Amino acid sequence: MMKKSANIFAILSFAMLFLSSSVSAQNQVQVTGQVKDLESKESLPYCKVVALAANDSIVSGGITDDKGYFRLPLGPGQYKLVVSFYGYDSDTIQTGPLRADKFVGVIKLKPNALNLDEMNVEASSRIDYLDKDVQIITDKEKQGATAAKDVLDKVAGISYDDYAGVLKVDNDANIMILVNGVEKSQEYVQNLEPDRLLRVETTRDPGGRYGLEGYTAIVNLILRDDYKGTEVYIEQMQLVDINAEHNNLDYMIGSIGGTFNYTRNNLNIYAGAWLQRRKFKISTDSKTEYDDGYVVNENSTWREPNAIIHQYDANYTLGFDYRINPKHLISFESNISALPSNLDETDINNQTTVYSNDTLLESYAFEAKTSTRTVNIYNTLFYIADFNARNKLNVNFTHSYYEDDYSTNTAQEFYYDRSETGVNNKQYTRFYAEWDHTFSAKTSLQVGYGNTWRELKNEYTVDHRDVPTGTSFVGTSDFTLTDTRHKLYSNFSWKLNAKWGMRVGIAAESSSPRAAGQKLDYMIYQPMFDLRYVASKYLNFTLKYRTSSAYPSIAETNPFVSQVNPRITSTGNPYLRPSTTHRFSLRMNILQGMLSLEPYSHYSNNSVARVGELGADDIFNFRYENTELYQRNGVKLNFSKFFKFSMMVQANVEVFNSKIVSTSKENSFTDWRGDVDLIYIFKKTQTLLGLKYQRQQVKMISGLGYDKGEVDFWMLFYKQPLFKQRASIMFGYFLPIDFGVNYNQDSHVETTGFTMHTDNDVSLVKNMFLLEFSYRFNKGKRVKKREKDVQQESEEGAGGLF
Repeated sequence: MMKKSANIFAILSFAMLFLSSSVSAQNQVQVTGQVKDLESKESLPYCKVVALAANDSIVSGGITDDKGYFRLPLGPGQYKLVVSFYGYDSDTIQTGPLRADKFVGVIKLKPNALNLDEMNVEASSRIDYLDKDVQIITDKEKQGATAAKDVLDKVAGISYDDYAGVLKVDNDANIMILVNGVEKSQEYVQNLEPDRLLRVETTRDPGGRYGLEGYTAIVNLILRDDYKGTEVYIEQMQLVDINAEHNNLDYMIGSIGGTFNYTRNNLNIYAGAWLQRRKFKISTDSKTEYDDGYVVNENSTWREPNAIIHQYDANYTLGFDYRINPKHLISFESNISALPSNLDETDINNQTTVYSNDTLLESYAFEAKTSTRTVNIYNTLFYIADFNARNKLNVNFTHSYYEDDYSTNTAQEFYYDRSETGVNNKQYTRFYAEWDHTFSAKTSLQVGYGNTWRELKNEYTVDHRDVPTGTSFVGTSDFTLTDTRHKLYSNFSWKLNAKWGMRVGIAAESSSPRAAGQKLDYMIYQPMFDLRYVASKYLNFTLKYRTSSAYPSIAETNPFVSQVNPRITSTGNPYLRPSTTHRFSLRMNILQGMLSLEPYSHYSNNSVARVGELGADDIFNFRYENTELYQRNGVKLNFSKFFKFSMMVQANVEVFNSKIVSTSKENSFTDWRGDVDLIYIFKKTQTLLGLKYQRQQVKMISGLGYDKGEVDFWMLFYKQPLFKQRASIMFGYFLPIDFGVNYNQDSHVETTGFTMHTDNDVSLVKNMFLLEFSYRFNKGKRVKKREKDVQQESEEGAGGLF
């Protein structure tokens, strides 16, 4: 399959090179210029520039780049240039007779507060590129918003999960958040002042270093550079279960935190602290069936929750951005998750009954208590150099330290007591150096090198005591793995003409893990290919091919035998190979991103999955292996629309079929996930009244069945900005609706001689009440820049063609 994909990739690349050679550029001149705001003198990126002939027919078109520059290839002659941008009056200038390349100077647009036609507003504020979708942040996105997360929740394809408190792209939380191209923590980004946002760039299937790191999307927030001030923002959120069947209120999720931000001139300093407590009481039931007629039921006492979960998290962030001069930026961020260590405790009490052909054999109590304390420290340093409009260098270094101390205590009444304790320790360093070069308005190149070193250390102790005999067993073991990876990646973008564009690239990564006295060597190749066709102003297609890789986790490689219950054990595999998945898709953007459809197909012949088999002693052992086949075929849909009557509708839906073929069995199923927001905006008061629907509890395939997580809900909410949008209060009610949602987080395992089904009742989500309050004590402000008007200046950058 890999060889076949490579051949297809080579043929397509050669075909595009052949086609492009027929595009003539003879007798063309380059018309260049820059667009700025008339009042602030700030450069205006992504403005539309159209060249009209004498009869007002469109000859060529382009878009200004990040610094407001544009470049249009035209034949000799005389033209009118029409420059337009959302929220500004359009301007028209005459080029005069053109016989050679000409810089037409700085074009200044006047801000216009008048409302534009709705379709024109949406079309002019959304721009689709070959490698990313751009949303210009307008007043509509900022209506009723007191923090950046409220704005991002209105951007096509991006959603904010109010229950989990995370941002997602196409329902996937495995994303990287950037600010002006620099990695930042979600807590910092979510709570930025909305007025600071200039535009949001969304890159799906990023490739390059982010593809090597396994991210599915990149969200890059571009902030205004004319903003200064000191901000202190606090937020408190509480989720309460008000189900009438309970004797008292359950305070399930509570969080409080705040951020500090100081911005002035070339310096930006920020810090944040967030504390969260979660407590859940749920009922969990399990049924295990054997082919010989044995059935084991593990149940809770009637109407009594038998699983108690306590979680405590604390996250601290400290960072700064310092612009040495307009061309050089240094950035640092430190994240610490500790209280002094985060805590996750689960206490499960089951009443177990064992049957043989419907005859009760025994009944006993079983208890399992797990406790994990975690410390995670992450520090990263960035250096970005914009040497000129053509050349950019990005260098970054990261050091991370992770440790969890865990204990699992299980007790089977009348039979045994068992204690498992251990420490998982991981630290790694990561280095990247990336260079971007723009050859012309049509071609650009990116080249990068990365190095990652990591070390895993696991210590494990088991103390098992047999109750009837009083005998005991104590054992200890340890496991160490080190790994060094080298990464090279490059991609080349080419805009062939006004309708066709392409991007080709490849990433390679070598990995050399050492474990148990053995050294293994792996090589991963990740080719990428994009082919874009612009059918019209409101319709374009992008054909994409990607490869993604994943390395086994600590739990999957840990070789220790862990006892799940008296009849089930789990063992890791330190010799798992990294997996590679080939991904094909065709993305169709309609009305510049108002509606998008993306059918896709994923394939792998070495993905990591949990499998297992029943032993001769009737003990079932879960293990991990590289499977023979993994497939996932589906389609994604995004829809985002502002209606004239102050209604916003946004929907993200995915339907898919998953399949795994392993040494244990063949497993496949179909499922879907999605979220829908209906928001009505009261323009006068900026009040938001809305309905949120989320279906995230989908079947995640395993080698033997599936597991479900996440939470489904219908939520009616009311959000009121206060004190000139310095503060806000939000009330949410989780409706007791069963339609389209599932309140059972079940899992299923089935193979030869063994079937196990587990149900976790999460219906406590019904009738929950959410209260959220935020306040921004200080609020920065925009400042007008003073700079001289430049009538003639050299221009090295180039905006892309339509």
